[in-house]
Amino acid sequence: MTLVRERSLFDAVVVGAGLSGLTAAICLQKSGMRTVVLERRSSVGGLCGTFELDGHRFVLGCNDFGAGLERTLRGLGVEVDFMHPGARFYLGEHRVDLPPTASTAMKFFARPLSVARALIGAKKDTVRSLGDLLDGHVSDPLLRDFVAVLAWAVLRSPDDVELSALKELFDKRWDYGYDRASTPVGGPQHMVDRMAARFQALGGELLLDCVCHGHERARDGHVIETSLGTFESELLFSSHGRWNDYPAQSRAGLEAAAVFFALDPSLRYPEGVHTIGCFERGTADALRALDRGERSSVCSFHVFRSDLAEPAGAPWTITGFVPVARGVRTMDEGESRALLEAIGHRLERVMPGFSQAVRYQRALSPAEYEARFGFAPLASPRIAPEGFARPPTFDAASGVYWLGNSAGPPGDHAGAAVLSGRLAAEHAIEHHTSRASVDSRMAETQHAH
Repeated sequence: MTLVRERSLFDAVVVGAGLSGLTAAICLQKSGMRTVVLERRSSVGGLCGTFELDGHRFVLGCNDFGAGLERTLRGLGVEVDFMHPGARFYLGEHRVDLPPTASTAMKFFARPLSVARALIGAKKDTVRSLGDLLDGHVSDPLLRDFVAVLAWAVLRSPDDVELSALKELFDKRWDYGYDRASTPVGGPQHMVDRMAARFQALGGELLLDCVCHGHERARDGHVIETSLGTFESELLFSSHGRWNDYPAQSRAGLEAAAVFFALDPSLRYPEGVHTIGCFERGTADALRALDRGERSSVCSFHVFRSDLAEPAGAPWTITGFVPVARGVRTMDEGESRALLEAIGHRLERVMPGFSQAVRYQRALSPAEYEARFGFAPLASPRIAPEGFARPPTFDAASGVYWLGNSAGPPGDHAGAAVLSGRLAAEHAIEHHTSRASVDSRMAETQHAH
């Protein structure tokens, strides 16, 4: 049990122990700043975590990362091993493997004119969104569904996916490394636990079950009121997000229902594959219908193996997500059962024996997911209008460094969250060092006189 404090002084306070918060905290503590992390939940990681459901362990959300994350953690001294598995997509009757296998490459080599037309279209100034590209330059059914998967990955209508944002995924400036998928051995919870352990080994303090009630700007920094007492610090980092700085017409992306399966160890998951996506024909049109609030007859989804260290003979688990119509947040028992049956039937086709191997299954509606975990099942928290520039991590007016995907580097993914934490910390360290140097020179001058 953590005791309530009357008042605590730190160089830096970080609110939120997700990927961005832990990254910033490690950087700050490494630089010599006395840092504390305040987390409202009883565990670290946010979406990158493991939880238990009716006696079975599942991965919560984050599962695939870019190779840039590996490089960042290595630089911070966080010891985590990574795997580099592939992904497998079923687009109607076609199977597409990434990285491409010979059979996958042949599917697209057989469509040279369609591929060339799509590539040329993507370079035109008039083609701003994925929807523009699909409608004007992609007519081949397989290629159309393959391109639409990019919109499905961020749970948006293809009309809300800017091509410039997709290009930034592979921009060397940001070093996200999404050209090579990485998955932490032992699951994402193991990774964030190692990050928390590294922070504490450096001398940092981590407080769980600590709810922040608010903060005020003080003369020399910030005063933060929490359920565990009052904290004062020169620097304040917050994972709550700069969403208030977004235009009024901004909106969230699509939500998803989450599905969970525990399977008999006799069933084998495809070798060398982490994520499996099953998409019916017409994925782009289905996403547009869902975005309009219309229920779609197309059931597209993806699942991924938990990759947890389970005892020999114990069931292994997979987690999956299915986008739902805008505004639909609940499911009755019949709808949950029908969803699980549809997914199970489709997975039986790609993993024969799946139905017989199921030992446990459960679906959570968006509302149930949020009630259980404290955040909505969203891949895109805000879709800003075209041309909107994401605000910087540092807000001079409030003196707060904002972490996560609301500010700073582009992208609604783990790589951008980690980079926001590192860049915010580096900016603060540079400012702090410069200020300390000025204070030191002033003190020397005063002493000389």
